Amino acid sequence: MTIKYMDEFEFPSDFGFTSSSTPVKMNRGGMKNLRDEEARVIGVQDNAADEMRRIEGRRSNDAAERKDKRAQVARVGSRERNAHDEMTRLRGEAENGFRAAKGGSKKDWIKGAVKKPGALREYMDTPEGQSIPKGKLNKVASGKPAVAGGPKPSAKTMQRANLAKSFSKMK
Repeated sequence: MTIKYMDEFEFPSDFGFTSSSTPVKMNRGGMKNLRDEEARVIGVQDNAADEMRRIEGRRSNDAAERKDKRAQVARVGSRERNAHDEMTRLRGEAENGFRAAKGGSKKDWIKGAVKKPGALREYMDTPEGQSIPKGKLNKVASGKPAVAGGPKPSAKTMQRANLAKSFSKMK
């Protein structure tokens, strides 16, 4: 017996498997994927723009056709504006989620960039309130100890030194 499709195969009833012809839809538990929603809204915007081009390219011969064209332009324009507003809302929602995950707002985004403030100072034995000398920062960023005979900086300390150099340029 040759089976071409899985639907043709019947499991024995004592096997404990019952097949349904409809696939089971997986549920994400109420979570929404913003990328999926954005892709859907972009599709709506594209469709509306295409329809708008098609409508505006149509030549109207009499008053009834012109009235119909105006109504269609208004309807499609409204759909396009709604899609634009929804996209703005989705992007704002994504931005707020990103900000909350990073720990700060747009204004003070740098607070989230420094995970352990003071760790570089501690390694370099520089008291708080004093600026770290550029020569020491350059040494540590290149992988050399901050003081002669001191411990070699770890990769994370080298990253912190490079970040401190970047921050010093921002002033």
